[in-house]
Amino acid sequence: TAFKYMVYRSDKSEDEKGFKEFIKVGETQVPGFTDTGDDLTANIPYYYKIKAVNAGGAGEFSKVCKTEVTGEL
Repeated sequence: TAFKYMVYRSDKSEDEKGFKEFIKVGETQVPGFTDTGDDLTANIPYYYKIKAVNAGGAGEFSKVCKTEVTGEL
C-alpha cells in the first residue's frame, strides 16, 4: 500500500526537442492530484509521471500521462 504519491511534471515529452526533466510539483496521500502551480500556461499540454512511496521507499516512475489542451486554466 502506498503512503503517498509524488507528482512530477514537464512541459515537453521525453522525445521532444528541448526536453530537460520532470520536476516534482507536489505530493498527495490519495490517488488524485490537482496541479495549481503558478507556472502553468494555457494552450500547451503537460506531461506527468508519478512515483508511489511505501515502507520500502519510492517506486519507479509511472508511464507518462499527457493533459489535454483546454484553452484556459
